[in-house]
Amino acid sequence: MYARITTYTCKKGYVDDGVSVARGLLPRIKALPGLKEFICTGRMADGKCVTIAIYESKAKAEAAAPQLNELWSRFDHVLASKPEPEGYTVFIHEKPRLSHRTAPTGPGRESLPHYHRKLA
Repeated sequence: MYARITTYTCKKGYVDDGVSVARGLLPRIKALPGLKEFICTGRMADGKCVTIAIYESKAKAEAAAPQLNELWSRFDHVLASKPEPEGYTVFIHEKPRLSHRTAPTGPGRESLPHYHRKLA
């Protein structure tokens, strides 16, 4: 597996707009060749954001680059800095198994069977 970790900064007050753009692009992001996982995180206070994309292989990540460039262009109006991607070999990729004891509780949560499946 291969990870592409991209750092960037949103303009002051534009993080929510960036998240909205990303949500709208999720079907296209999920369709990237070889993409296994996608995580977008950031800090509202200073607009510093990090995107983590896990691919099946470095070759698949590189094959997705042209599509990624087009997707990143959709964020031009919210970005204060150019996205800076770096690639890494994934050595360990484990997710905790959630059980009924660690699953979220509360109204409506009992109807979410995915909390009871292994996440791998």
